[in-house]
Amino acid sequence: MRSNRPNSWLARGVVGGAAVLLLLTGGCASVRPCGDVDGGFVASRDQSPQGAARRRAAGPLFERQTSDDGRQFMCVRPFYSLTTDAERERRLHELLWPLGSVKHLGQESTWRFLTAYVHDSDNRDPRSRYRAMLFPFVFWGRDMHDASYFSIFPLGGTLNEFMGRDRIVYALFPLYAYSVIGDTQTWNYLWPIISRTTGDDVVRFRVWPFYGTSRDEGQWHKQFVMWPFWTHARYSDAEKEGTSYLLFPFFGRTDREDQKGWMVLPPLFRWSQSAERTELNAPWPFFQYARGDYEKLYFWPLWGRRTRGTTRSSFLLWPIVRAAHVERKSGIMDQLAVFPFVFHERVSQAAPQAEAAVEVSARYVKLWPLMSYRREADVSRLRLLELWPLKHTAPIERNLAPLWTLYSRVSTPALLEHELLWGLFRYRREGEESKHVSLFPLFSKSRCDGDAKQRQWSFLLGLLGHEQDSERSTWRVLWFLTFGD
Repeated sequence: MRSNRPNSWLARGVVGGAAVLLLLTGGCASVRPCGDVDGGFVASRDQSPQGAARRRAAGPLFERQTSDDGRQFMCVRPFYSLTTDAERERRLHELLWPLGSVKHLGQESTWRFLTAYVHDSDNRDPRSRYRAMLFPFVFWGRDMHDASYFSIFPLGGTLNEFMGRDRIVYALFPLYAYSVIGDTQTWNYLWPIISRTTGDDVVRFRVWPFYGTSRDEGQWHKQFVMWPFWTHARYSDAEKEGTSYLLFPFFGRTDREDQKGWMVLPPLFRWSQSAERTELNAPWPFFQYARGDYEKLYFWPLWGRRTRGTTRSSFLLWPIVRAAHVERKSGIMDQLAVFPFVFHERVSQAAPQAEAAVEVSARYVKLWPLMSYRREADVSRLRLLELWPLKHTAPIERNLAPLWTLYSRVSTPALLEHELLWGLFRYRREGEESKHVSLFPLFSKSRCDGDAKQRQWSFLLGLLGHEQDSERSTWRVLWFLTFGD
């Protein structure tokens, strides 16, 4: 006789799931005062710390948020997410991030999946400028002058507005390539061996690595022979007039109006002096020194520091320990990183007086892969675990971070929320008016001191429970039996 056990298991699963949903929608434990729903990691409905109406199901897998200002978010992690902002005319689809995305911002559209990419500057105009590629082989599009282009790499074709060039034409690359930037034209044959460039005051020619010459009329004339063994430059501009040369790997010399210097066994030993700074490498990269418009002292890789204006940076046992101090009009940022485990960032406002206390406006701490803490103004968030090694990254937050967030704590002026194991344990306090605590599916307790003061507690999703407001008191027994006045 053939066994029907799989079908029996399926039927039991359906019945069990339906029973849980029935308890969540009708049981005393699920319906919290103030209209929220708490079904643990199965399903919940509440308000996000940002004030959006939030619905979640199946732990971190399903989530939807809707704000009064027209912003919406929906996701089925880690497969798909949709973020919309009606005010900015922004709509972002992310598919198996980072594999694919579709972004609309006003009239612009960008589509990407793996190495396929399309950008349309105006999706409402069928003749708008666009660019498409199946990198690195097929490229096509229409430029700002309504000229179409197409190429199949390395066979040949045309590329417009690509890699900083106005136009590129090539055939059997690297056999032949032609490019234009403004009035400057370049022909390449067997790139990078043979090249010729002409333009306004610019002439360049090379047969690399044997010989090359480059001239910018009135500015400089540069040459090389058997690169990199011999290079020479002559500067004709009045402020930079002079020469420089390099006989690699033995010696180099710079003698210009604005700079003097020499090199021995380049790049190991180098000294240079200009009106802006004096620099010394002896030998590079182990000892580096600079003084002038910026200060630098490196004993690499043991220790080093650098200062330019109001920006300072230093390292210890490079690249393990790094620190930075940056002053801007918006505030002062201090960073400390111990690669790859520790990252700390503090943003503070400049004190009006030296003796005044520093006001810290934002802070970020990460102990990878264990936890991260983030605070901006009076909003903070603590997360365990934190598997992403970099700082806060928006696509990671939307699509992946909730999957490994075993515990989170979010605090705002109006709300304090703790969640463990995607709602297995949940504590939520909204000001002094509302409080809720639950350990799904064992126990939950809530109170709401709004217009209608409410109290509620429940054991095993309503096996035994009690609800009370200003008008009545109700007891629930065996989930469906209710008694009250």
